[in-house]
Amino acid sequence: MSSQDKRKLAAIMFADVVGYSRMMAINEERTLELLKDFENICSPIISDNQGEVVKKVGDELFCEFSSAKQAVDCALSIQEAIQPYNDSRPKDFKLQVRIGIHVGDIVLRDGDVFGDGVNVASRIQPFAIPGGICVSNAVRDAISSHPKYDVQSEGKHELKNIIENHTLYSIKTGFEDKTIINKYKKTNKTVPVLLGIVAVFIAMILFFGDSLNVWNVEKSVVEEQPEKYLIHLTSVYDEDVIKGTMYQRFLKGRELDTLGIHLLDTIRSNIKTELLSEYYISKKEFHVPTAREEIEYLNNNVLNIEHFGKDNVPEADSIYNRFNQPSNIYYINIFKFKQEELNDVESKYFYTMFLFYCSSNCQLRSDPVGITGLDIDEAIFLRLRDIISKRKHIGRVLKVNEDIVTIKLSELNIKSGMVLDAASVYDFSLDGFEIGKSDFNNAIKYYEEQKDTNNKFIVDALKKKTNWMFGDSIQPDFVGKTISPDPFYYKLRIIEVVDSLAISKIHSKEEFIKVRKGDQVFIL
Repeated sequence: MSSQDKRKLAAIMFADVVGYSRMMAINEERTLELLKDFENICSPIISDNQGEVVKKVGDELFCEFSSAKQAVDCALSIQEAIQPYNDSRPKDFKLQVRIGIHVGDIVLRDGDVFGDGVNVASRIQPFAIPGGICVSNAVRDAISSHPKYDVQSEGKHELKNIIENHTLYSIKTGFEDKTIINKYKKTNKTVPVLLGIVAVFIAMILFFGDSLNVWNVEKSVVEEQPEKYLIHLTSVYDEDVIKGTMYQRFLKGRELDTLGIHLLDTIRSNIKTELLSEYYISKKEFHVPTAREEIEYLNNNVLNIEHFGKDNVPEADSIYNRFNQPSNIYYINIFKFKQEELNDVESKYFYTMFLFYCSSNCQLRSDPVGITGLDIDEAIFLRLRDIISKRKHIGRVLKVNEDIVTIKLSELNIKSGMVLDAASVYDFSLDGFEIGKSDFNNAIKYYEEQKDTNNKFIVDALKKKTNWMFGDSIQPDFVGKTISPDPFYYKLRIIEVVDSLAISKIHSKEEFIKVRKGDQVFIL
């Protein structure tokens, strides 16, 4: 430890604005005003409770207190003070905050704060409900002699890059979002992550039986080493790469803007939170670099790998060793188009994804992916989830008779009782253009009739995609192809399996989704 370092015990609080990137994409100026209001609300409350703002990172406040009680009282006061502010706010631009608190050992160095206490507090914050407070066992113990707090256990959780598991607690504020918002999955068909995980395990217990033998998973192998992911999200303009044929075919003469540091920090934070929530009980560890030193190091080294490939490039091994030998390293470069060149049916953002190191010899190099909707972080998270979860196609719908669906299996390790995912596909060599257009219009009508303000974003995105994909004529890139454009998903429960056929029943789906012959069926 440097002679300049000081170590002490402190209460660390992280407060994060929910839905910040969504609001930034809609109206950047108004959202920055909201962030300023958030800071103005919090600053005097933090001072009144003898706290100190250590750092502001994007939409997140990082604070230090000398006691757990001061931190908890401050958090409660912040959540209470936000409520009258929200009374005058439009529904889509309300201020919702997640707060996480931990007491631990910290190190003071060069005006900044480091240490295990900081790391644990930052990992706890994403577990808080919007409008709520999540704390560690150390905080609960510190305030246990004060009966005025309504503390409830949320069970033991594994925190990313933290060796020991932590029992987490919620301190009730009375202002929690009762719908337990999922920040990015806005459709009604999305089940909260925790309930989904519980449902999967219940299904395994009830229906899989000896399915661990079916999938040949050895418990000892699973527990040996966690699967580590390094995910570098950045916005770096490299002229030599951009001039490549792959980019130019996609850009079609349009000019690019890189993303600002503020928005990039928000995207990194949001994707990290979503990955943590999605895989919090799995043997997976995620590192999404946010420190400037790490980001600059990766920006400088990854470009050489993208130019020349990962083989025989020293930078690849250097990154692999520096970041604790991750199983997979993803380099995701994000851009936005210049606003004056956009029309309603063109993508606002696009990204490329490059997997340049993988311990099992896997490789990924994605072409530019355009995002017409509002949430670039949602699109990237869903893409990462598909890759990380190793979604496996196991068949197609062969026949539909009301709610009974026959599946032609390409994977025979399927058992009765299993719940599978299915998705609509459109064959543009046949009548997929007309069918797809009809499906999208039905989805738009469905969400418009719900009279839910939150559905406005879904409707707008669906309309743009409908105009783009199903306008007056078929896009040249789609002619003769079978595609699944952000498909409409539904679930099938297997009733019986006979040879390569599975008889299933529709388990759940939105009203507007039509189940058809040829739909894809897969398992995670």
